[in-house]
Amino acid sequence: LNCSENTLSSLVLSGCFSLTKINCNANPSLSTLDLSSCSALTRLNAEELSITSLDLSNNSNLDTLNLTENPTLSSLDLTNNVNLVALDLGACNLTTLDLSANNKLEFLIANYNNLSYLDLRNGTNTILNFFNITNNSNLECVSVDNSTWSTNNWSNIDAQTFFSNNCAGIPVANFSTSQTSVCMGNSISFTDLTTNSPSSWSWDFGDGNISTAQSPIHTYLQPGIYTVILIATNANGSNTETK
Repeated sequence: LNCSENTLSSLVLSGCFSLTKINCNANPSLSTLDLSSCSALTRLNAEELSITSLDLSNNSNLDTLNLTENPTLSSLDLTNNVNLVALDLGACNLTTLDLSANNKLEFLIANYNNLSYLDLRNGTNTILNFFNITNNSNLECVSVDNSTWSTNNWSNIDAQTFFSNNCAGIPVANFSTSQTSVCMGNSISFTDLTTNSPSSWSWDFGDGNISTAQSPIHTYLQPGIYTVILIATNANGSNTETK
């Protein structure tokens, strides 16, 4: 079925049990897309629509899904789509994405979204050979099978994004100071406020001195404005706070 470049506002495909491919790109007014009867569907191209959600729970044979440039699409459940091989979600408005059930995935684009949560722990990350999740400014930690492998093989990420085997257990680094302005030679106490049970700490006081204490005391010997960095670490990964 090819219904691309039209002015459709809804598309309900009742009784289309044998339909395997749909192209309905460039229907900017299309806000309703009902595919619940399309149990044989293997390929869906639905770029540039106005959908806010899409129910694909009955489309377990789907192997290729392209939903690029759906800026109103804010949620998507792919739990039942276990045969997905290629997934393009570029330029949508997704905030969370769970792909832990999609262990055949080889191609993933999810750039230009608003992701803050992404779970890729599907047991077969090594077959995912095309990967782009750039321009997700709220995405820090991505849960993966093996953080070392992902870091070495998936480079299309933002500067603040990193990989972990368990993002839920990553430390959230934070600290406070006894004061923010002191006379030269006086000491400042730094108090660790990190959550999620850090096991080690690395402090950089900005004047060439460092510490591995949890809550150190430091004395600045020269006048100036200093930036302090804390890196907190546990078995799940590291997190940085700068003040």
